[in-house]
Amino acid sequence: MSVQLLPKKLKDLNAALIDQFLSCRIFSVNLCENLTAEDCQIQSMEDSSPIKWHLAHTTWAVEVFFLAHYVDEYTNFNDSYIQLFNSYYNGVGKQHLRRNRGLLSNPSFDEVIGYRKEIENRLIGFLNTHSLSVEQIDVLQLVIQHEKQHQELMMMDIKHAFFHNPLLKNINNKVNVKPPKLKPIHFIEYTPELTSIGVDQQSKNLKSDQTPYLFSFDNERPTHKVYVAPFKLADRLVSNEEYLEFINAAGYQNSFNWLSDGWAYINKNNLTCPMYWFQEDSKWFVYTLQGKQPLDLNQVVCHVSFYEAQAYATWRKMRLPTEFEWEFASHSNKCKQMIGKLWQWTSSSYSAYPGFKPYTGKVSEYNGKFMLNQYVLRGGCVVSPDNHIRNTYRNFYYPYQSWMFSSIRLAQDLL
Repeated sequence: MSVQLLPKKLKDLNAALIDQFLSCRIFSVNLCENLTAEDCQIQSMEDSSPIKWHLAHTTWAVEVFFLAHYVDEYTNFNDSYIQLFNSYYNGVGKQHLRRNRGLLSNPSFDEVIGYRKEIENRLIGFLNTHSLSVEQIDVLQLVIQHEKQHQELMMMDIKHAFFHNPLLKNINNKVNVKPPKLKPIHFIEYTPELTSIGVDQQSKNLKSDQTPYLFSFDNERPTHKVYVAPFKLADRLVSNEEYLEFINAAGYQNSFNWLSDGWAYINKNNLTCPMYWFQEDSKWFVYTLQGKQPLDLNQVVCHVSFYEAQAYATWRKMRLPTEFEWEFASHSNKCKQMIGKLWQWTSSSYSAYPGFKPYTGKVSEYNGKFMLNQYVLRGGCVVSPDNHIRNTYRNFYYPYQSWMFSSIRLAQDLL
């Protein structure tokens, strides 16, 4: 499990925060090293955003949520940016329409980079001259982790955009190491237990030399008890070969596999395989971060929607785990590919934990207002940044979405 820790001694705190902040900011820009300004401008669907917009929006968050709130008589870098790069914060003001983000040819990519550098300098200047309150540390950690979320979104969005270009450009030049041969799925049995789920906010202990700061989002809190009935969980994720069996068995043509909304969605959109799969001369290929590749049957299936994950599980006469079963099992270290491989769909609707308290102020809209009609995913993925994912982390998407790096882990009742 990866956690974000701050030093125990407060005198080293600001230096550590500056280091964390700049490391995160540099990583975002480095993600663009193989991209042109034109690449960073495109938006391939309403759910995605241009890379340039991500770079500007994460800067907007630093300016709006931290600098404008804590710097006396603060002057905006550019008043028009407050609307252009506002994502969904009605408490901040109006937003540019999401579907039109790709039309923002101005400001240019270079101007966005200039915006980033200026806001970074302003923040560092503040940190070099002020002792931070617990509240300020919380907000600064939030904008850092917010940018890490957008780093993952950047990889998702540019992959989706390039897939719609016949050139099928290579995004990541790193060697794609061939994984070891997957062994048959084995199911791990878990006995019933009243278990603790979630994480408590640690900032209240920040002034103690005994307890380091552990970051968490508001939707991971508070810790509460959940009864987990006996169940079995697959020790690994479903492979391409196993999912191809579902396709070859006419899994996409059999309505009995699908929820009603899923059946309607795949037929309306003529879906017969996961996103990024395609056939040429009756052979299967897949678009990856390394470009077009023959479908590797030994790889884990990726980019499936909740509808597809649920249909596959039903076809196997199994089910998806609840998010509480997943978190409970993650503590045992008996299952492989739990953290950092691919996001794993659960059968749990995204909703508030008992006693949930959203952030206060402008960031109160961060998570809580999306707790409707979405499902929870757990575990992180290969493009999740370092020091960002933990076993309490709750990601959430609509059931039709599949451009994130999502996969399937099977579960069964143990009666």
